[in-house]
Amino acid sequence: MEAFWIDSGDARVFGMLHEPPAGRAADSAVVLCPPLGYQGVCSYRPLRALALELAASGRPTLRFDWPASGESTGSERVPALVARWVAAVAAAADEARRRTGAQQVALVGVKIGATLAAMAAAKGANVSELVLWAPALSGKAYMRETRAFQRLAARTYPRSASAPPALPEGAEEASGFLISAETVRDLIAVDLTELRWAESRVQRVLVAGTETVAPDEALLGALSSSGIQVDVATLPGVDGMLEDPNTSKVPADAFGSILSWLSVGEPTERSGAGDGRGCSLTGKGWTETVVQLDSHGTSLVGTVTRATMPDAGTTWVLLPSAGPVRRMGPNRLWTRFARAWATRGVSSLRLDIRGVGDSGGPDGSNEHVERLYSPESIDDVAVGIEYLRDHVGASRFAVVGLCSGAFAGFHTAARREDVVAAVLVNPQVLFWDTNERDLTQWAHMVRRSQWRRLLSGQLTAGGVLRAPRGGWRALVAAHQRRRQMAARRLGGPGAEGVPERDHGEAVVDALGRIAESGTALAFVYSLGDPGLTYLERQLRDSAGTVTRKFGASLDIVNGADHTFRPLWTQDRLQMIVEGALERAGVFGAPSETSGAAGEQVTRKAS
Repeated sequence: MEAFWIDSGDARVFGMLHEPPAGRAADSAVVLCPPLGYQGVCSYRPLRALALELAASGRPTLRFDWPASGESTGSERVPALVARWVAAVAAAADEARRRTGAQQVALVGVKIGATLAAMAAAKGANVSELVLWAPALSGKAYMRETRAFQRLAARTYPRSASAPPALPEGAEEASGFLISAETVRDLIAVDLTELRWAESRVQRVLVAGTETVAPDEALLGALSSSGIQVDVATLPGVDGMLEDPNTSKVPADAFGSILSWLSVGEPTERSGAGDGRGCSLTGKGWTETVVQLDSHGTSLVGTVTRATMPDAGTTWVLLPSAGPVRRMGPNRLWTRFARAWATRGVSSLRLDIRGVGDSGGPDGSNEHVERLYSPESIDDVAVGIEYLRDHVGASRFAVVGLCSGAFAGFHTAARREDVVAAVLVNPQVLFWDTNERDLTQWAHMVRRSQWRRLLSGQLTAGGVLRAPRGGWRALVAAHQRRRQMAARRLGGPGAEGVPERDHGEAVVDALGRIAESGTALAFVYSLGDPGLTYLERQLRDSAGTVTRKFGASLDIVNGADHTFRPLWTQDRLQMIVEGALERAGVFGAPSETSGAAGEQVTRKAS
């Protein structure tokens, strides 16, 4: 696997190239065009699995991040973003051809990624084959679906005590991501049936529908009339791949069909050695490189963002992946934070723990959520720290983590004296046992696939409430377990037969060790987050105990969900995290407000 950035007009596009095994290389390469936004987050790990399968079959395969997303450059506010996305497809195809020597390149696009792939191919991108899997037929259809899901998601956001800041005029939020007014306008103008294919070099197209939506006849007709060979298929599993990053599933049958349809190509002597071009990214005041680390035989992938200013700080920040979301962080927050902090002289490492993002290990799902809370995940963070110690000479570290990343950060702070600060955002649990699974699933009771079926008229609203794949049963079970644990502590009825271990003593002991070591500890919770209830249950007191007894700071954000949606809460989170790091001296000398245990105050950010 080779990581690099591709020049695409004004954008630098992040790419990952998967090479075939020695002796298996073919002269036919593949470029994967993923969905945008939240669907891109959900499908990232499954599409990595597809890339590995394609590479194993002999086809070098390139994955990339769209401009203004992931590890690429730009923000959602840059002009002509739709045109930049289309240009990125052509640039990725050219890069795949250049790096592999492939004679032909195929594009495989999913949802809106398929739409953008078709647009690039129609404009003359140097590709010969095209797989369009459940493409958005038009930008209007895509925005209609996006808005519907945003409305449904917004109903789950905690209500803010005050009116939230307004978005820029004409802009829209899409599940934690911003779509600018210009991008909305340009997307709405897209219609695949009106594309002109005269400049296209495509010879074959596979248009794939889903179990519920057949390929559009107008699109098939437009392609066929252009002299392109058109094949039609039904590929199941796209909804299961896109509904939630915690439960995203690899659609093995669909992937097998794609592999069978794509041309194999002729054997080649391709060595698989990279030329090193584009292996780093330079921004204003920072540089980025992608590193691969070994954690007990498992390959971990991380992004180093290094401050280039002469008086850069000496404390490095480590940002572990948050739950199943790769190292860019939820809503791309870790990428945004890391680059902003580097302009202030603070360098960082964003790290995919095993089984997440680009790192090795098993694919994640809720059934194996304990993997994210395993000793191995804590070990992976330690490997990241040791890499920084050995390769950049760092000796002081801060860990900023959300959800399972906060769990790993908590234990890292409790074990290491070189960790001077830990910022724990919405940690669901601080010690794990299998009975905590229901608590970590709280945010995923109603699956996006059911809302999709509701919108398409295949399911009634009552059906959504009755059958959220066991979600309500999980909620009831968790509620009953909490009642049983309370009864056990009080010695009352229902206390028997509860295998869950009381973590209170272990939590208090770890907090004491962190306080004694002088590590600055900060907790940040969304108001109403179940992790806050967990903390109070283990402390047998209000969450303010961590400030009174252990000198930690506590911030509660009113109006944010678990991953800090809606958009306005993301700026609030950045302000709180930076404030905690400033008090710890990460951005310079500690402020006058930081001090010994008992001197911190609880702040509520409303």
